[in-house]
Amino acid sequence: MNNTTRLRTAALLAVLAITAAACSSVAAEDTPGSTPVTEAPSQDEPVTEAPGETPSEDQPVPGNGEPEITYRPIEVEPTLPADGYVPGGGELVAVDGNRVTVGFWMGVEDCFGVQRIDVAETDTKVNIDITVSARAADQVCIEIAEARSVTVELDAPLGDRILEIGGVTLQN
Repeated sequence: MNNTTRLRTAALLAVLAITAAACSSVAAEDTPGSTPVTEAPSQDEPVTEAPGETPSEDQPVPGNGEPEITYRPIEVEPTLPADGYVPGGGELVAVDGNRVTVGFWMGVEDCFGVQRIDVAETDTKVNIDITVSARAADQVCIEIAEARSVTVELDAPLGDRILEIGGVTLQN
């Protein structure tokens, strides 16, 4: 038996073992007289204190359970193909005078880049469209999103104007 045949046989046996284990687990639950298995209720937020305690100032208050996102800066590459897409939505990351940094999601940088940024301002609203383009039409890419950011210079400070990124209005 060659190595390829051995690997295929081992993979087939592993799949059969997993399938058999799953089937026997289901069969045990359906057997009359068996004790049903119940799962503990899931919690949306991690427990950070004992029941009845209130958090002190030096103790963290539970958040929404989502990890903090770190948006990595990316530069505009106007030489990328112009047939890109505009990601809908994003997040206001920072405001410094007339400079606004916004975060958004795009494909991996090896395969995608920012081709251009369009900014339209009015007295009440700022619209930022980020055009993401593939580096090559025939490139094979993994489908993983990366958190990226760009900084744009506005004509006037953002202030209390509404910010829209990729057609999605953010609360400012």
